[in-house]
Amino acid sequence: MSEAPGRSEAIVRQFYDRAWNAEDLTAYDDLVTDDFIDHRALPGLPTGREGFRQLEVLFRTAFPDVRVEVEGVVEEDDLVAARWISTGTHRGPLFGIPATCRPVRVTAMVVYRVQDGRLSEGWINRDHLGVLPHPREVPAPGS
Repeated sequence: MSEAPGRSEAIVRQFYDRAWNAEDLTAYDDLVTDDFIDHRALPGLPTGREGFRQLEVLFRTAFPDVRVEVEGVVEEDDLVAARWISTGTHRGPLFGIPATCRPVRVTAMVVYRVQDGRLSEGWINRDHLGVLPHPREVPAPGS
């Protein structure tokens, strides 16, 4: 069932404002279904809402000052596509990369399915190069 026009966009914006920018992990309980399907879930994390919440904890450990700015949103039926930019300082380990204490900027496109006022499914494409150490430190392809 589709939300009222604009309602799904508001839910996505509220999620980023509360969960990521206000560091309110209860936003997951309020705005994400128990059985949330993350199509880009990291191996080793639980499924559903809890795995989605733990993903934030993982990133927040590495980037304690992370901020997410939703730059644009397109809504159609029960789907919301959003482009966001996150910024922060790499202060903790992430995927075996030690803290660099450097500022990072990551862009992403995400599509969420919103059902009954909650995020129920998500697909994300992140600019992972924005998280990696300085480009001069990233090995060239084939090396």
